[in-house]
Amino acid sequence: MGAAVLAVIVTFAVFGSGSSAGFTFDQQAGATRTEFGPLSASDVDLLVKVRQAGLWETPTGQQMQQRGANSVVRDVGGRLAAEHIELDAIVRQTADQLGTTLPSQPSAQQQGWMEEISARTGTDYDRTAVNLLRQAHGKVLPVISQVRSGTRNELVREFATTAGQFVTRHHEYLESTGLVDFEALPEPPAPAAAPVPAASAAAGTGGTAPVLTAAGSGAGDGTGAVGGVLAAVRDASLSSWLAAALAFIAVLGGGALLDMLLRDRSRTRPAGPAPTNSYPPPQPFPTPQRPPAPPGSTPAGGPPAGTVRAVRRRSG
Repeated sequence: MGAAVLAVIVTFAVFGSGSSAGFTFDQQAGATRTEFGPLSASDVDLLVKVRQAGLWETPTGQQMQQRGANSVVRDVGGRLAAEHIELDAIVRQTADQLGTTLPSQPSAQQQGWMEEISARTGTDYDRTAVNLLRQAHGKVLPVISQVRSGTRNELVREFATTAGQFVTRHHEYLESTGLVDFEALPEPPAPAAAPVPAASAAAGTGGTAPVLTAAGSGAGDGTGAVGGVLAAVRDASLSSWLAAALAFIAVLGGGALLDMLLRDRSRTRPAGPAPTNSYPPPQPFPTPQRPPAPPGSTPAGGPPAGTVRAVRRRSG
């Protein structure tokens, strides 16, 4: 009985912490196994985005090198084109090693940007090309950073590091022209508001902070514990269930084996009071006996009293 109770406790402990501790057998569902690690859909999406960026930014940079009204714009266009050719070779090699197919045409939106830039002339051309390229680089850089931070694929992680260096340099190239309209760029997302602790909110209103269970009910609600268990069951993944089942079986089996050993030991134990260890009292140290005196010799303590009297009588 004790083993079963212990197994239930351990099972709920593992089950409850499975979603937060990440005890799963496949952390990326649907990922493709490769020799470099699992390849997720986010990994493939990064390769596709970098490939398509090169498909429109390379010819645009070459066009800027020829049509730019400003010498700085022409120089930046040449650098962008050269580095995108280099980056395109890296992304194609990475995709080949991972067995991934890459697109051969830019997206419809990117083709529209190319048409918009080509339709401009003079300084308007420079400004349009620089700002559209800067906006595009600003969109792909967060994708690179997110994949770099979370990918499980060693090769994709290495590629994301390299691609991030390229795109960061391209930011600097475009901004060096002095034509980037930073006011037109999308603002970074606002930080999420920190949740107000329940105790602080209650203290501010003069009330008592309610104790909420996992199901959102109060501590006094008898259905709170049941709701929490049902919520955990509803949100559990298959891997959490499997981990909980394995823990239950392991603990239950170990407890049953321990109970069996204890029962066998109690059966083989002899009846009656347990024997006590008794030791004999310490013996006195034996006094050595004196050796007998040889004939005719006087004992160490002098002659016996009767012998002295007999000698005195004779002398008298």
